[in-house]
Amino acid sequence: MLGVLFAAVFLYANSPHISPDSNTPRPDFKHTAIELRTAAGTSHRFDVEVARNQSEQSYGLMYVKDMPDDAGMLFLFPEPNRLTFWMKNTYIPLDILFLDSEGRIINIAENTQPLSTDMITSASPGKGVLELKGGTAAKLGLRPGDRVIHPSLSP
Repeated sequence: MLGVLFAAVFLYANSPHISPDSNTPRPDFKHTAIELRTAAGTSHRFDVEVARNQSEQSYGLMYVKDMPDDAGMLFLFPEPNRLTFWMKNTYIPLDILFLDSEGRIINIAENTQPLSTDMITSASPGKGVLELKGGTAAKLGLRPGDRVIHPSLSP
C-alpha cells in the first residue's frame, strides 16, 4: 500500500500541470556562463541560471517580469527524452531552445505566449533546454544545428 501511495505522489509531483504558486519562494538558482555558437561562426555569451533538480525545473522562469538580454535559464536532464514545456505563470515571452546531449539546437519555439498552458515540445529527444528572452533567437540568427557550449553538454 505504501508503494502505491508513493507512486501516486511521484506521478502527481511530476505532472506537467502542477506548478508552484506565486507564494512559493523562488529557488536559489546557480548561475553559469554559456556560449551560443552559430554555424556561421558567431559567438554570444550569456549568464544563465541553471535548473538543477526537479523543484527548480518546476519553478523555472515563472513569475519573472523582466530579464536582461544576455540572461536566461538552462535546464539539464539526466537522460535524453521528449521534452515538453509550457508558459503557465510565465509573464514574459521566451525563446525555448531544445538541445541534444552535445548541446546542438534541435528546434526553437520562438516568442512563446506568456501564461499559456499549450504544450511546447522538442522535435526529438533532448537532454537540455535553454530559455532566452523572446526575440533573441531571431536577433542572433540562431538555427537548429547551432550549439550551446556548456560542460554538461559536450560532444
